[in-house]
Amino acid sequence: MTNAVKYSPDGGAITVSAKEDSNNSRIVVEVADEGMGIAQENLDQLTTSFHRISRPETERIRGTGLGLSIVKGLAKLMRGDAWVKSELNVGSSFFFSLNTERPNATEEEEALSAV
Repeated sequence: MTNAVKYSPDGGAITVSAKEDSNNSRIVVEVADEGMGIAQENLDQLTTSFHRISRPETERIRGTGLGLSIVKGLAKLMRGDAWVKSELNVGSSFFFSLNTERPNATEEEEALSAV
């Protein structure tokens, strides 16, 4: 949500929503903005630690490039995922999912050993 605020123009709408995807046993959370958007060629790099997109419009915006990497890592630990859909100069939607099925003992042990 912080990124949505930082990268959206004043007065741009930011929407947070969640829905159950019962077909895949998960909850999907979306944060959508009407910000500057992200070029398709930069989307794959967004969850890389310390990666920041360099554009003239983003030079004044501070950040470490860790937020999305942390979100994706935490989602993975909880048997979920994180991804982005964006259109340059239109806005972005950031998603993360969390599995709603109780993990079996082996899955719990694997998740705990990853921490």
